[in-house]
Amino acid sequence: MADFEARAALAPDQAIFQSWMPYPKHLLPETDPTSFTYLIDQYFRARTSLGLSAGIAPGQGTLTSAAGPVANAAVTLTGVPLTGSGAPGVYSYSDVLPAGTQYVVFGARVATENCSNVALPAEFYLANFTLDAGAAGQLAADFSNGLTGWSIWGNASIAQIESGMLHVQAAPGETMGLNSDSLPFAAAAAPYKLSVTATIPAGSAGAGCAIAVFQDSSVIEITRAVIRIAPQPIDFGSQQTDATGTFVFSLATPAGPQVLWADYPGSESLWPAASSVLLNPTAPVTIVTSSLPDGTAGTAYRQPLGASGGRAPYLWAGGVMPPGLSLGQDGKLSGTPTKPGSYALALSVVDDSEPAQLAGTALSLMIH
Repeated sequence: MADFEARAALAPDQAIFQSWMPYPKHLLPETDPTSFTYLIDQYFRARTSLGLSAGIAPGQGTLTSAAGPVANAAVTLTGVPLTGSGAPGVYSYSDVLPAGTQYVVFGARVATENCSNVALPAEFYLANFTLDAGAAGQLAADFSNGLTGWSIWGNASIAQIESGMLHVQAAPGETMGLNSDSLPFAAAAAPYKLSVTATIPAGSAGAGCAIAVFQDSSVIEITRAVIRIAPQPIDFGSQQTDATGTFVFSLATPAGPQVLWADYPGSESLWPAASSVLLNPTAPVTIVTSSLPDGTAGTAYRQPLGASGGRAPYLWAGGVMPPGLSLGQDGKLSGTPTKPGSYALALSVVDDSEPAQLAGTALSLMIH
């Protein structure tokens, strides 16, 4: 609930507290953090507000509540890059090996399976995989022998070995799957750390996933671990508010667009708060298509629209289209027009920035 109100900046019209137990036995005391009444009391804490400004040195923020400034409060600062830096990074995940594990398969996915909800285009480089179970053993795989021992499927624009790394590039509508052979590894119930060395090029959001599939003695999947290949957050530490609720900070200018988040975790009497600001934004999104070729009634028509700036992918929308034509969200105007005439088309595009940028235009289309 705190994340919803603080991070999404949305205030619900109603808050419903409901227990699925017919006779709840742990409602009191309200001082017990595990009781139902404590939760309700916490929700009705006084709301706080966190203002944030950056982009000029130094940055500044102010934490207040209905009672006035909130002093001596710790506010954490976190940077969330929107694109890669071009430098290698280690992405990791820790858990316990599932019972029955006899084999492990390393792999990667783009726009499919556990990685289906990513915004394309995607681009990244994979260097190696390591599964470290401590005293129980270690397993590793890389691309030093090219794709020997690996299988790739899908229709990605690029999925090839370059300088000992797998280079993956996928446009909207494309997918990619990568699996290693099943590698023997019996260390059930042992704690492990899965690490993947990957590089996200400057200007790319990564948009891929690395996986480790745990298999039983019949090489049937038991479960899998998934690591999202995306720019990693940067911890800038915390700042303390003064008597006026103000905190001041200085940050190095990011190499690419980055969202700076300030978070106040709340207290026994005050609700959490969060605020964000975009640093080093990209160029504004614009529609570069300035005219549309004529069409003919009864003849198939197809024309892609173009945009630049902002952050891909772009999402297109339009007003009423000529009969027989439709505008796809990918910006393709297509169909078979059925009625001659001159039509005015209202078109708009929104990008994937945070916050999103919007551009609009009006174009004429003649159907003969």
